[in-house]
Amino acid sequence: MSGFGSNQRINQALLMLTKVLQPYVERRMRDAYRGNWQQSLSVAAGTDLSKPLDAYALLKTMVDNWQTAFRDGLKPIVRNHVSLALAARNDAAHAGGTILDTDAISYLRSIQAVVEAIEPKSAAGIKALLDDQTKAMAEAMGVSTEVAAKTIAAPAQQTLDLADSKYTWKPWREVAPPHADVMAARFQEAEFAADLSTVSRGEGAETYRDPREFYRITYITGGLRKVLQSAIERMAGKGGDPVIGLQTSFGGGKTHTMLALYHLASAANPETLPGLADIFKDAGVTTLPKRSKPVVFVGTAAGANQPFTVEGARTVKSLWGVIAVKLGGWKAYETIKSSDEARTNPGSEAMIAILKQAAPCLILLDEVVAYARNLEGVPYDGFVSFLQSLTEAAAAVPGVLVVGSLPESAAEVGNLRGREALLALEKVFGRVQSAWAPAQGTETFEIIRRRLFQELDPDGEKAREQAVKAFTSYYKNNAGEFPSGVRDRAYEAQLLAAYPVHPELFLTLQGDWGGLEKFQKTRGVLKMMAQIVYRLWRDGHAAPMILPGDVPLIDDRVRTNALVPLPSGYDAVLSKEVAGDLSKPAQIEARSPSIGKNKAVTRAATALFMATAPHGSTNKGMEVARLRLACAVPGEQPSQFSEALRRLGENAAYLYSAGENYWFSPIASLNQEAEDRAKGLSGADVEAEIITLIRGEERHKGTGFLRVHGAPDDPLGIDDAYEAALVLLPPSAWQRGRDEDTPAMKLAADIVEHKGPGQRRNRNRLAFLAADQAALEDIQNIVRKKLAWASIVRDARGILQLPPAQEDDAKKKLAEQDAAVVNAVRRGWRHLLLPQDPQPGSSNAARGFDLEPVALTNRGSDPAPLAQLAWKKCDDDGLIVARLGVLDNDLGKGVAVEPAARRGSAVARLVRPVPLSLKAARAAGTCEGHQRGVGALRRQIRHRGSV
Repeated sequence: MSGFGSNQRINQALLMLTKVLQPYVERRMRDAYRGNWQQSLSVAAGTDLSKPLDAYALLKTMVDNWQTAFRDGLKPIVRNHVSLALAARNDAAHAGGTILDTDAISYLRSIQAVVEAIEPKSAAGIKALLDDQTKAMAEAMGVSTEVAAKTIAAPAQQTLDLADSKYTWKPWREVAPPHADVMAARFQEAEFAADLSTVSRGEGAETYRDPREFYRITYITGGLRKVLQSAIERMAGKGGDPVIGLQTSFGGGKTHTMLALYHLASAANPETLPGLADIFKDAGVTTLPKRSKPVVFVGTAAGANQPFTVEGARTVKSLWGVIAVKLGGWKAYETIKSSDEARTNPGSEAMIAILKQAAPCLILLDEVVAYARNLEGVPYDGFVSFLQSLTEAAAAVPGVLVVGSLPESAAEVGNLRGREALLALEKVFGRVQSAWAPAQGTETFEIIRRRLFQELDPDGEKAREQAVKAFTSYYKNNAGEFPSGVRDRAYEAQLLAAYPVHPELFLTLQGDWGGLEKFQKTRGVLKMMAQIVYRLWRDGHAAPMILPGDVPLIDDRVRTNALVPLPSGYDAVLSKEVAGDLSKPAQIEARSPSIGKNKAVTRAATALFMATAPHGSTNKGMEVARLRLACAVPGEQPSQFSEALRRLGENAAYLYSAGENYWFSPIASLNQEAEDRAKGLSGADVEAEIITLIRGEERHKGTGFLRVHGAPDDPLGIDDAYEAALVLLPPSAWQRGRDEDTPAMKLAADIVEHKGPGQRRNRNRLAFLAADQAALEDIQNIVRKKLAWASIVRDARGILQLPPAQEDDAKKKLAEQDAAVVNAVRRGWRHLLLPQDPQPGSSNAARGFDLEPVALTNRGSDPAPLAQLAWKKCDDDGLIVARLGVLDNDLGKGVAVEPAARRGSAVARLVRPVPLSLKAARAAGTCEGHQRGVGALRRQIRHRGSV
């Protein structure tokens, strides 16, 4: 096995699994379904049931029949492993390359878990394959097998205190695994676009083609239940409505309802289909008589002026010709042949005769407006009048049901003729149709949940209730952080109905995205949700629910599906400010581990994009409270997401705000202009501005240091004066920790040693403050922003022609950057360098001094000026003779002070450094006594005027 690749190991494990499952699945299915057990098997089309089932059929059968046949004998967690084992089979069968090591290990673990649950003695071979796969992964990573195994270990479950109980975190993946086609990414857009004509030909996706599979994934809403019961009653001869009209906007569920009726009328023993037993019971009907196959007409599948092919090669020219042949054969057709050839309405009497011979029967008319809008003249008049005659005939013949669909949106109606056809057909169906309501309230949540996720077992129901309780408790305990409505019982019902998807994501897709012309309501939501669920499932998403902030917009398919219905320009918004390794959220999270560990910025940006991108230029924005609702899960601090958005907004190009509302727009804001200008600045411009800022710190002299020199042009020309001086070194002279070989150390040493071309005598009168090397890059970036905003303000009324509101915004940003650069400099110049006696072996021993680095800390929102900060440090550490403003250190013990005739000469002689180390001076109290003596002398000087 050591020579196997990951694909081979998985295939080998599946063979072992198949041998264990074959007898087990048959036994459990026989127990559950008795003699009809093979009818409930989930097998591929054309499967020979006389032969042993393969891995796909066995695992798919377990997934589809879990509640009925397998739940009682296995623990709930085994269902998740069965689902992942099925994903392993599909991956191995359709893999275009080598399966990733991490995926392979997850697959093998699940296969092993299934075997151990059913026949533990057979699990040894799979464990060997798992060990072999883990070893191969470790070798590829260059680590031990233990380390490799930990990289894909399941995260520890989190326990939350809900005041009245404890909630143990359960990822949605463990509670509500997706259907097999979602897990395997085998779904396609066409599979969510139910096609009645395709199904009627016995083609298309299994989920729509197979009656049992279709009803298994179908949530029977109140409206659908009403239609089904009426249809059962009608076709059983017990009343019911003869005509049902379905009218909603694109993607509103019309075709799905027609498919439900098609399978009801065509399936053998329809009363046994999932969910129909109770409806048959309520209708007082045991089963339906079968006289004829449903007649299906789909207007988009038929050419307006093309003949219809029926019964092989023969053709007819009209819809009534099709209905006659399908219901009564060519004999019935002969009774309306002339009308068919002329494409004129045969009238209701002729149709009544045909319908009586075929009843009970079902006629499904989909996309009739799409067909009618392409007709002109006699064919158009004949088509519209025929539909009126057909509905009248259906009402006259018991057992006949006609169902027609009409569009609601302008996008479906199309041209002027389409609008005329809609008005005419609304009158036709309006005369006799039964009222039909599309999905209401939380029913849409149930529809999508049923289509994407497996049915919850009792343990899953309990986990769902616990998760909902955790969220509702979380919202109540943080009432000020979330919209008020989320604490109501109605919202709790939405959480229950939508689980494992958070209702905010459904509402966003249905409400915000559902209004887009290229995004269909139910179908569009299904398509996008399937892609979202697939990616999160494969990535091991461990949250209790799927929220808008979790949408994986980094995934190519999800990203493409999101961009297609949006106006142009949003691709730049996505890549730069929402999702991706190079996006601004990713950069912020990389710099700030505290918000990067849970990707707070990415989640906030994602939720905002999902809520606001569909609204384009009409955006009113997303409230901060709703943003938190779209991101936060129990246990997290809700405010971190609004703070994350604020951080993103500091330099985002496409993020706008007004009060408490935020939104994305494809039109770049002034932030983008500022970013472009910042990038165009030269390094010399930036350094010159930093030097200006450094020199601005000189104005704070006198509050400690009597002299402050900010990045002097001639550093060796600094006065050889007596009073203590602080030299603020330029940005080019940076310091790194306690390193001795740095630009700061070199420049400071030259200044201490030299005054112009000569020697400096008052060497211990100088202190130096240098920038931290690591902080310089951030300082330079902030300065670039400041200069960029300053240039925008200058150009506001010139080349930029900014409106007053944007000019005011630019001035506000400039004021913010002005404060930011001062704070950045004051925090970044944090290395204090002080001359001291040289230590043995020091690099400066020959010069007669050392430079001692002392680290400063300048915290707070309003950092202290550099001169004050440095003075306080020296004063606190006993390095200053405060009353005279000189440094108290040992440097210069042998340097003579020449007498002078000036008034301060006596003071000069008194303040020469005492021959004690700093430590000894502190211990003996020398500095304090020295200060008192000099202070007395100074008072004498002020009193007498001289010494």
